[in-house]
Amino acid sequence: EAHYYKGLLQYEAGEYKAAIASYDKAILSNGNYTYAYNDRGSAKRAIQDYNGAVADYEKAISLDGNQAFIYNNLGSAYRENKNYPKAAEAYSKALQVNDKYLIAMVNRGASRMDAGNTTAAKADFDEVIKKDPNNSSAFNGLASVYIKQKEYKKAKDMADKAIQLNPKNGPAYYNRGIARQMLREDEGSCADWKKAVELGVAAAKSFINSDCTE
Repeated sequence: EAHYYKGLLQYEAGEYKAAIASYDKAILSNGNYTYAYNDRGSAKRAIQDYNGAVADYEKAISLDGNQAFIYNNLGSAYRENKNYPKAAEAYSKALQVNDKYLIAMVNRGASRMDAGNTTAAKADFDEVIKKDPNNSSAFNGLASVYIKQKEYKKAKDMADKAIQLNPKNGPAYYNRGIARQMLREDEGSCADWKKAVELGVAAAKSFINSDCTE
């Protein structure tokens, strides 16, 4: 298992190609190494080799189909490759394995948002909040829904709640910035986008560049 654990350390260090090479060696030693296939899939996702990631996740599932997190990872590979129907299907399978694995429901809602199905997305986020009233990601998901529906006051309220629950939720600052801009709260929107960038949301930079002054 030395190669596998070496791969984990390399992945955490952002050395994705080196991690893949280590996982290759782990799999060569044990062709039924479920976690090595899963983690190699995640390393391939990190370098945008989505087809390779899907193949590895599917192999991991064929070895052990009772791990919700592997289905969730498969869904994320499909989502990042813009195959939203397949993403939603994989997230649904994660929930069939473990209906308490709410991150899969949040992700399914996000993939449905990506596909333009705000009704189904809202249903997912509402269900998550019903089961976990402190789920910051689900409240931010609702903020995204309301922005899409041009209900900006509701969007701001949902983003406020997401930030209250998790002050490091960068996407919630991003969404609140959009809602505030549409509500003509320009100073607040710029502050939110700057905070979003600070928390790693690169997409907020374009709003800062076009709408904010130093």
